[in-house]
Amino acid sequence: QFEVHQFKPVLKYLQSPYQRLLIADEVGVGKTIEAAIIYTELLSRNKLDRVLVVCPSSLRRKWQNELRKRFNEEFGLIESADMKLLFRKYERSPTSVIVKGIASMQMLRSEEMLQELNKLQIPFDLIIIDEAHHMRNQETKSYNLGVILSNTAEGLVMLSATPLHLGNRDLFNLFNILVPEEFNNFETFEEQAG
Repeated sequence: QFEVHQFKPVLKYLQSPYQRLLIADEVGVGKTIEAAIIYTELLSRNKLDRVLVVCPSSLRRKWQNELRKRFNEEFGLIESADMKLLFRKYERSPTSVIVKGIASMQMLRSEEMLQELNKLQIPFDLIIIDEAHHMRNQETKSYNLGVILSNTAEGLVMLSATPLHLGNRDLFNLFNILVPEEFNNFETFEEQAG
């Protein structure tokens, strides 16, 4: 049973000039469902050839099951070998690569994956990043992954249950990944947040 509040994020997303959204609800409110509603709405409007869900490794099966059970959508689990194969296919024929999968943040933030993602700049129609607060520290590979994915995503949805527990700098870093053209100066952000 879907709740009324779970449809608010899709309305916000559709009104966003950037096609970007940070969903920052408490644990158990249904952020996975909210992001999947955005996905299905976009799917009803456009052809989505490349959709990627990025989450901690421990949540990959949960995402797969939720998408299958509640939305009748089949997303494959992307392992390291699958990602490398995708890279090679994209190099040979960029327009023929179709992706609908779930990859772990841990796998994608490896040095090898970061280099390939940055080099190839594979354009994605939609990227959903769960537990996005793991990308809050600018000194980490997770943050670098967020920046690279943001640069290649037509649409980006980030989910986190803890942004209000973060300091202003960490929150700014998440917004900087999400919409760098709007959030590129921390001092201005602090003035606006204060």
